[in-house]
Amino acid sequence: MAETPRILVAPKDFPTLASGYGIIGKHLLPRLAARYGKENIILFAPVFNQAGMVKQWEGIKTLSGLKGDYGEDRMWEHYRREKCTMLLTIGDVFQFRVLPKAAQENPDFSWVAWAPMDYLYIPPAIMSVTHYAMYIVPFSLDSERRFIQAEANNTLPHIPLAVDPSIWRPRAPAEYAEAAKLAGFQDGALNLLIVQANQQRKYVRQQLEAIRLFRQLHPEVRVRLYYHTHIEGDRNALDDVEDTMLQDVTRMVDPYVLEQGGMPEEELALFFNAASIVLDTAQEGWGLSITQAQASGRPAIVLVDGAGPEQLSFGVVVSPSAIDYYQRATKAVAQPVEICTAIEQIWREGVYFNQAAADQTHQRYNWDRVAEMWFRVVDKVHEDRERLSLYIPEPSGVLKQRAQNLKLLKP
Repeated sequence: MAETPRILVAPKDFPTLASGYGIIGKHLLPRLAARYGKENIILFAPVFNQAGMVKQWEGIKTLSGLKGDYGEDRMWEHYRREKCTMLLTIGDVFQFRVLPKAAQENPDFSWVAWAPMDYLYIPPAIMSVTHYAMYIVPFSLDSERRFIQAEANNTLPHIPLAVDPSIWRPRAPAEYAEAAKLAGFQDGALNLLIVQANQQRKYVRQQLEAIRLFRQLHPEVRVRLYYHTHIEGDRNALDDVEDTMLQDVTRMVDPYVLEQGGMPEEELALFFNAASIVLDTAQEGWGLSITQAQASGRPAIVLVDGAGPEQLSFGVVVSPSAIDYYQRATKAVAQPVEICTAIEQIWREGVYFNQAAADQTHQRYNWDRVAEMWFRVVDKVHEDRERLSLYIPEPSGVLKQRAQNLKLLKP
């Protein structure tokens, strides 16, 4: 590989945030920098750095986004000005308009989309975007199959999201006692955990309805819920909790904490350890909270459609009983009675910890393994650039000297 990779990485959220995208950047960027050099890795993460006040993170150059979460126009401008050889976007692709046009007009634009797919059928609008990427790298095997079925011929083998085993691991009760207290959890109670930012597309309301139903069926069980989300997101979380009559058993993250950048990943991991069950029943392109629950040895409840089943080794899989046409796309949805039955199953079995699930998750989904997968993709991109003559090498020193001599000989 003659060309030195120079990669603009766009995970949307800044690495100091404990969001899914923030965590991705936090763990992947230093590994890319160690492989290709810090000077060749550039970070574009406008959420929490829109004004561009932060100029570097862990020795890696960071660039501003100014407007919007994704800031495509800024991505493309940064790519050109920094003379990058690859753009890696992380996350949803449906919102992109500038990047496909740039790829269409600039054959040497090497855009790789690390993308989830959480629909039953990939909408044409998404296919019209991903068509222009050099490669699509799905989050999950489920997403990989859906892209291939849609005849996306630029699909590469999937690369999953991961956890840091030093953070996401089973802990002794004394280690998570304070987190349990903050969450409102109690010894002997059924302590439930939901960590999801997008209330609507994650179908959190159905999960809340399921908890309400479980309480009605089993009033003898003490239930506690910690719901970690933005209070006013695409739905009002407080209204949903009150509507489902769960306000007396629910704790939520302090909005002040979110405004200050969110709870550190290391602290959030303690909340997972304190939980009896983690709920994530949306159709996921990759449900990071599922992986985090498994890495902590805690059972999760997941939907059969999406990435959940391939992540799950301890918990219950629920079947969809409805279809939603979210943003003109089809999504499978589990109804409250299905989720309630899953909660009841785990409660009756009474097993809330599994060390083997944690060990298996650490082995399959760790950042060192994921980084190695990305090294292969980066190397492939640059080998393809050279093969397709998208990379034009600098002239040798001898040729430069000859050109200079010719200029001197001109009359």
